Amino acid sequence: SLQSSLRDAFLLPPRRVLVAMASSFPRVVCLGSSASSVAAGGSSKVLALLLLLGVISRSQAESCEGSLKSPVVNLCPSNWPNATEDKVWLVVFHAPWCGHCKTLEPKYSDLARQLQGEGSIGIGAIDCSIAEHQPLCRKNKIVGYPTLKAIVVGTPARSYEGARETEPLLSWIRKVVSEKGTKGGSVKCPMGLFKDRAVDLVVPLCKAHFPGGDSKHDWAVVFYSTRASGAEELRLAVNEVASDMGNEPPTAGRTGVTPKRQRERLASLAEKFKLNVKLPKVGPFSKHAIAKIGGVCCDCEGQSSFCQTVLGSAVARQVSAKGKIGVILVSGGEQKLVHQASTMTPRALAE
Repeated sequence: SLQSSLRDAFLLPPRRVLVAMASSFPRVVCLGSSASSVAAGGSSKVLALLLLLGVISRSQAESCEGSLKSPVVNLCPSNWPNATEDKVWLVVFHAPWCGHCKTLEPKYSDLARQLQGEGSIGIGAIDCSIAEHQPLCRKNKIVGYPTLKAIVVGTPARSYEGARETEPLLSWIRKVVSEKGTKGGSVKCPMGLFKDRAVDLVVPLCKAHFPGGDSKHDWAVVFYSTRASGAEELRLAVNEVASDMGNEPPTAGRTGVTPKRQRERLASLAEKFKLNVKLPKVGPFSKHAIAKIGGVCCDCEGQSSFCQTVLGSAVARQVSAKGKIGVILVSGGEQKLVHQASTMTPRALAE
């Protein structure tokens, strides 16, 4: 138990440690003569033990300078959400002299209170007037206050431009959570060959995160084994076509380059790979990717049965045991096996 673990950690006699759990934080009280020694030099040990036991989160453990009150979490470089963070964070970048920030504060605190029970969302704030916080504010391209951004797997996904009221903010951040993974996939899916979120343009997929009938994109999903010969060549080939189709790495920032329209991308693909592409007289003019490219690692932990479900047992065995590559086209919820071979060239995937 937590009580006995704390007692053992500090060599305290029985009944000298009391752990009182409140709704949002633990309180640890050491009773008796030993309490003074813990209070004098053991607070960091208590904190480390609570963190190790999972009683408190990293953001609770690492206190940062800031003016907002709990349940809003004051953030700084030491507890900034990183790429392994499962929560989606809504973060307000603010300064103490900013009048609009002060107007937002009670509404933002109310938002945090409403979301206290939701483990998928964190509500944070960073004071950009503090010197050690300023590199983070510059990195996030903050030019005015307050600025509200959603942080997904450690990177700003988008800025909030709506009304600074509790209900619109609540609806918006919940929508961001529901769309999590459309750029970069779920962090819970095995990454397989596509580990570098700053370079790889392929979305790692799995049973928990796979395009369905409500997906707004068409998908080409590559099923593969990391043990196959030519695995690195496959990674490069799939990334090349993903780029040609207009996909970006999940942690890519805004480059300032205007994205190409789909018509231009299709024409470029046809010329590059000598494909027979029949374009309509007009359009398509969308600047979204022609198709999203996903990857399923069939020899990664927990993926074998999912590969069998999607590909069928015979094809899945070819992928896992013999290193073949399967490509499923997913459009409007319909799935079609369009490629099965020992190798994958950029032209074959583009086709």
